[in-house]
Amino acid sequence: MKSLIRSERVRSWAWLALLLAATACSDAADPGYAAAPSGSPEQAVPVLPPEGAGNPQPPGKGTAEDIARASATDLAREPNSVDWSRGDAAHGGTLFANQCALCHGGGGNGEGLATPAINPKPRDFTQGRFYIDADANNRTGEDVDLARVILHGPRAFGGTMAMPAFEGALSESDVRDLIAHIRTLGRGHVAESRPAETHSGS
Repeated sequence: MKSLIRSERVRSWAWLALLLAATACSDAADPGYAAAPSGSPEQAVPVLPPEGAGNPQPPGKGTAEDIARASATDLAREPNSVDWSRGDAAHGGTLFANQCALCHGGGGNGEGLATPAINPKPRDFTQGRFYIDADANNRTGEDVDLARVILHGPRAFGGTMAMPAFEGALSESDVRDLIAHIRTLGRGHVAESRPAETHSGS
């Protein structure tokens, strides 16, 4: 009797083993499954297609401006209707001394009295380099970039929170004059717009 029970158990285990082997072969042949690592208790792991697979592809990649605009803040996407050039640099210098020198330094080198307490360090204007693309055209250092940073603060464009916004405290004319003064601080560096770069200073 015992030998009969033992024989039935062996036969049951054999059928179970054959059934599992057949299932594993069937799943392995299915392109929606990948073989499990050796030693894994599972026979197969479902594999999902990449996100967007099967979707029609665009005819060409977006331009740098398209990419910049797609990732920009709502404020940076707003059109600019103001000519921020041709300001009065002399008046801008007075405004700079009153509003900006505490952090950016009297000469604009980023070494103001408050600088040791500020992280990241305030922008050194003597280098003529800027990093915020405030109109989402993949160029930095343009007059509109400086104007928007002055008015709304770098934080509105993903920059530092250390610099406040001056909207309401400065008129459009004041901002234009400040930009004209900042342009004079480059000490021979050519103030030019350049492709946007990732940075954290103000």
